[in-house]
Amino acid sequence: ASGQAEGLLGHRPGENPASPDLGRTFALALQRLAIGHLSLHRSAEAVAANREALGVYEALVTADPDNVQTQIDMADTYAGLGEALGAEGHDAAAVAAMRRGLSIYGNRGYAAGGANLAKLHLALGVVLVKADAAGALDAFGKAAALFALEPVRSEDPSKLAESYAGMGDAQAKLAAAAPSVVRASQWQA
Repeated sequence: ASGQAEGLLGHRPGENPASPDLGRTFALALQRLAIGHLSLHRSAEAVAANREALGVYEALVTADPDNVQTQIDMADTYAGLGEALGAEGHDAAAVAAMRRGLSIYGNRGYAAGGANLAKLHLALGVVLVKADAAGALDAFGKAAALFALEPVRSEDPSKLAESYAGMGDAQAKLAAAAPSVVRASQWQA
């Protein structure tokens, strides 16, 4: 993965540590490479490319901890890593990566992260629904609330529908596991 990105850029960003723009360009190229790998069902390569991008972002954050764009880029890379890990079947690691991305948004005050934050909540719900229906319901609900806001809604209306569908799936799992006295109300929800 990195060899292809290095070929595009001519050299690794480590050759010029004084150039944060080059470092960000390299990391963004790795993120895009990871997306391409994942779309071709090469999840192991996507994991590797995302991890390498995170290494670049961590160096950039160390050099400039107040750079908001780098923090957001890193959060989005954790989201990509989580999706790739989920595709590999490593659900616990996927959840941990996605939660790390969410913590960057939350800890740095980027709660209004828009579409990317909403997509991260949605991706987390997709992974959680397998084993933690209550956690998934929370994640899908947060995604739906964000996707329902303008201008996020105009970017991808289908994501709002996916969020509501996920909420339904999570409620169904909760209902199936609930004691009979509360099952009806959960099926209704």
